Amino acid sequence: MSNSGGHVSVGTANILGRISGLKDDMDILLQQLSEGEYLSVDIFANNWIHLTQLYRQIQSHMDDRTLMDQLVRSDLLLAADLMAVGRMITVMDNFMRCAVITR
Repeated sequence: MSNSGGHVSVGTANILGRISGLKDDMDILLQQLSEGEYLSVDIFANNWIHLTQLYRQIQSHMDDRTLMDQLVRSDLLLAADLMAVGRMITVMDNFMRCAVITR
């Protein structure tokens, strides 16, 4: 996706810009989820669902190794943050799955 000079192609730049925009939206939801005072669990769950949907949109691009290599080269902090958020989502999803198991 990059040319031989290591420059980002227009298509890759557009995707990286979209990922950055989605990450900005995710950051707003993460702040609400971590600092907000919710009147009901339903509202929290709704924000959680929106967060995971945003992450799924990014995850589909993260499966592209060439794109991820370019992201790591151009914005290592964003790449690391995306991986950390994905890991946190996996942990919380597992917790919620375990919490609803009836014994």
